[in-house]
Amino acid sequence: MEEHIGENYENIKQPCIRHAYESFKEICDQKGYKPPSNESYRQAVRNRPLHEQIKKRMGDRAAYKEEPFYWYLYREETPPHGVPLKLVI
Repeated sequence: MEEHIGENYENIKQPCIRHAYESFKEICDQKGYKPPSNESYRQAVRNRPLHEQIKKRMGDRAAYKEEPFYWYLYREETPPHGVPLKLVI
């Protein structure tokens, strides 16, 4: 189910959860498995990281506001940014 969500729901075409679930249900029926309920599928979609989900569905610019905020600037944890300082003599 997680693999299907990653491939069929989290893509740039932005299908709704209902359509992604229906395609998952068809795949389960073809393989002879009992598909999970619609609510279980929706819960699995909601439990995935929101930032990554928006980034895959809408792009980097839309996902920018969902990035985690850094309260403290630690050298090991902060992502690289800006131009390094240069010594001026």
